Amino acid sequence: MNLYRSLEKENNHLHKIIDKFYNTVEKFIDWICHKFGISESKELVKNFEEETRTFIDSKKQLEHEEREKD
Repeated sequence: MNLYRSLEKENNHLHKIIDKFYNTVEKFIDWICHKFGISESKELVKNFEEETRTFIDSKKQLEHEEREKD
């Protein structure tokens, strides 16, 4: 039971780190858009994802990679 609790705590901590990183990336994208006069950050992200076939959202990226394997 103690091992389970420890793993659960570690998992929660990793989720917090990933969520914080995602929020930081979103803020960075907004900052870049403002700094370089790009009107819409969503458009910038969309173009990046289309051109690189890489998703900013880690869940979407993992799903995408799973589909490519199949």
